[in-house]
Amino acid sequence: PDKRDEANEAKKALLGGEGVEVTQSDHLCLLYAYEKWAECEGERERRSFAEKYFLHFQALSEMRDLRRDLRRTLEEIGFDGRSSARHEGRVLSRESVALVKSALCAGLYPNVISVLKPLQKFAETAGGAVARAPEAHQLRMMVQRQPEPHLEASELAEADEHSALSKLAEQLKEQQAERERSTYKGKNTSLERVFLHPSSINFHQREYNTPWMVYREKVKTSKVFIRDCSVVPTYAILMFGGDITVQHEKGIVTVDGWIKFRAQARVGVLVRELRKLLDRLLEKKISDPRLDIASTDVLAGIKKLIVGSGFVIGS
Repeated sequence: PDKRDEANEAKKALLGGEGVEVTQSDHLCLLYAYEKWAECEGERERRSFAEKYFLHFQALSEMRDLRRDLRRTLEEIGFDGRSSARHEGRVLSRESVALVKSALCAGLYPNVISVLKPLQKFAETAGGAVARAPEAHQLRMMVQRQPEPHLEASELAEADEHSALSKLAEQLKEQQAERERSTYKGKNTSLERVFLHPSSINFHQREYNTPWMVYREKVKTSKVFIRDCSVVPTYAILMFGGDITVQHEKGIVTVDGWIKFRAQARVGVLVRELRKLLDRLLEKKISDPRLDIASTDVLAGIKKLIVGSGFVIGS
């Protein structure tokens, strides 16, 4: 635990005082650490940097080699493999944070976390009642429940009858206990509760920029823990998530049947049309890697929505 606390403090020190609040992302923290490590001159300086911030030197070296191989492969098939984010501060700019998180959302979906807040509480002050942020442990992290494991008929046939029945009884008992521990006590019983791992930079966060995260993996020990996670823009889920359905009368836009947003029906319809246009552009880009789609109106519009959180800025 002491080493873990030191490592967590090192992450915060690396990102700076506002970095954790700005990114709310383990993935961006890693990217920023890699960029700073890559800027070091010589192996000795890079090793010293890795040791100072509790980073694995060999893993960083492998990341560098993998990036080179990926860039080379992209260039060989006609794509532009150059990076324009290799100067100080760029990784933590508002625009870069929003766009990289959207790419993470596209890559990690459907690994989505819904962050549920407790009932709002207020603190009395001289100027009146002020909304009080919940404690980190009061937030509920919910994910879509995965299909429960079951015994195949062939397994039952091959197994000894007594041992198969015992195994089935034990499995059902464990499933029931797990269900009681983790099922969300609300309307949607298809969700289960998970917990952020203490090593995550979001572990102590009390408020998030949006109530949605994406994650890399779940690990079950004493609880189901999420290791690496990133808060993502709402429009990233709408643009890069699953199927969208629109309930016109209720003003609800739903992604994949469980991720719900309150919005005017036309928002859901427009997003669906934007996604169709984006898919067509990407198909053209894949067919002709040298085609410039970055300057198209479709990409410019999507970028403004993501960076501006739905408000068109900079126009």
